[in-house]
Amino acid sequence: AVLSPQPAPRARRLAEAAYIGAEAGGELDDASRLLEDARSVDPGSTQSLHAAAASAFLLINRDGDIATAHRLLVGAIESGAEGGHGWDAADPALSEALHTLVLLCWYGGEAALWQPLLEILDRLVPRAPDLLRVSVETFGDPARTGPGALPRLRELLAEPHDDPSRLARASAYADRLPDIREANLRLIEQGRAGTAPARHHVGALMHLGIDYYHLGRWDDAARCAAEGHALCEQYDLGFCTWYFDYVQAAVQAARGEAEAAAQAAERIVRWAAPRGA
Repeated sequence: AVLSPQPAPRARRLAEAAYIGAEAGGELDDASRLLEDARSVDPGSTQSLHAAAASAFLLINRDGDIATAHRLLVGAIESGAEGGHGWDAADPALSEALHTLVLLCWYGGEAALWQPLLEILDRLVPRAPDLLRVSVETFGDPARTGPGALPRLRELLAEPHDDPSRLARASAYADRLPDIREANLRLIEQGRAGTAPARHHVGALMHLGIDYYHLGRWDDAARCAAEGHALCEQYDLGFCTWYFDYVQAAVQAARGEAEAAAQAAERIVRWAAPRGA
């Protein structure tokens, strides 16, 4: 007789696949189905870090609010410490969950959301990974903790980085997006060729659009926004649409197109307000 896989490991694999689909691939319907499959195989799998992170992405892309997604993920991280990740900084699922939590904290824009993350970073052993720590310091509180993180950010930027997605977050407020311009361009070309995940393609377009805006290359920034909007519609990434409304509004405001810029800003507010973003 052929033995079927044990439920718990199979459920973990399904949850991990759901997370990858939601975080990178933009495959939200598939991610939702995989999470349901994981629950049917092992109801306890909903407490796994990959399941919680995938659920957070699904929540914010649909009608859920940031606070709920944040609470879900923090709870999964804390409950998974005993007998699970043990606050091991090298644990892959914990690392992914924490990078997701960085985004949720930033989306929420409230100091209280960052506090649990800061406490978690202090628990990691032997210490928080450099990119995670730098991201929190430059992205979460760029005015107060950002300057102290700049030397390590420069070192990270000097290292090879085929996928600049997370480095871009750390670089945005530090005015270091030009350092990863070429990497963003490569990622966009890969996305167009179908060899890069959709959400990473979207992220590269956003960061390149902001980079181009600050360079005064407003036509190029507007093209990034248009391509990003089309991708969001193609992959049903409603949550990411505001990225490109922002780039579009910045370009329109710089050109003196006040009414168009105000309309783009209003779209952002209408989307964000009900979600606590």
